Amino acid sequence: MTKAKSIERQQAVDALKEQLRPGDVVYTTLKHVSRSGMMRSINVHLIRDNQPQWIARRVATAIDFSFDDKRGSIKVQGCGMDIGFEVVYNLGRVLFPNGFGEKCSECDQRPTSPEHAKAVRVVGSVGHHVHACKFRGRNGDPSGWDNDGGYALQQCWM
Repeated sequence: MTKAKSIERQQAVDALKEQLRPGDVVYTTLKHVSRSGMMRSINVHLIRDNQPQWIARRVATAIDFSFDDKRGSIKVQGCGMDIGFEVVYNLGRVLFPNGFGEKCSECDQRPTSPEHAKAVRVVGSVGHHVHACKFRGRNGDPSGWDNDGGYALQQCWM
């Protein structure tokens, strides 16, 4: 990878990290299937303030997939898989390479590391009582941390 491409990729990753948090939903739309069925073009959106935000080009750059300029979507090679999941899983792996933890059920605090997720900490008052954060990982795992960042985001077809 050239230095310019590496910088462009890092800028895309940084911008997406500002937009996405673990547990967010990423919406995908199938735009095209090649005649052979071995290539698909997929669009990627976020919904913020009830408005769709198109992020396909930035996602393609971040996960190092080709971009289909004709259709304004990400090119995904292969067949026999859910390509929406494939794109969102790869995006999660790039954005959260060290894993992720879900936020506390009582407040908006998120664990920043596996050690932080294991620690039961008093974070202050919520309403009129003090609570200890209880984090959870994927599928409600009580450890509070998932080492595979690919599962940090949810995918939904539009």
